[in-house]
Amino acid sequence: MLAEHFKKSELSGFDISPLAVELAKRKCPSADIYVDDIRSPSLRADCFDLILSCDALYVPGLRSSLAGIQQTVQRLADGGLLILHLPAYQWLYSQHDQAMGTTERYSMRQVDALLATLGLRCETISYRVSTIFPLIVAKRAPQWIRKRKVAEPRSDLAMPPDAINRLLFWILQRENVAISRQFALPFGSSLFAVGRKP
Repeated sequence: MLAEHFKKSELSGFDISPLAVELAKRKCPSADIYVDDIRSPSLRADCFDLILSCDALYVPGLRSSLAGIQQTVQRLADGGLLILHLPAYQWLYSQHDQAMGTTERYSMRQVDALLATLGLRCETISYRVSTIFPLIVAKRAPQWIRKRKVAEPRSDLAMPPDAINRLLFWILQRENVAISRQFALPFGSSLFAVGRKP
């Protein structure tokens, strides 16, 4: 998607997983994609117009990855953007998070404070996956009541039937349109934020 929308740009990225890097290279052979760790990244570009982090920082956690994030954002061009997507609400932590290696989930206040710490102006911040949020809470509530650690945690993600999947996709598209028009959704299972370097 990035290669399609930014045809004349140089794309680079990294992930701690060799498998993720291999899959990304297959999708976009022209991009410079390599194995690295956000906690102490070896950045291959001197300047970035856009830094995108989708569902990655929650694995090492903000405390251990803050120095790496700061190092990366220092190379952001004036007027450049940092886009973050993160899981929301620590109280929503569940067996799914254990299976995914989640260290922590976040609140809007925490992400807003992170952007300020990084010296970025908050352009947009909103929760996502808001419409079906009550269903997510209801599905995970029994785990909180039992409060048991599971020896082999399993993700609760599964591909729904095609008709339901299309409906969910349509719902999320409508949410994304609202966020793009600066309407902040009041709750949701994910957080989306955009910070701009002054």
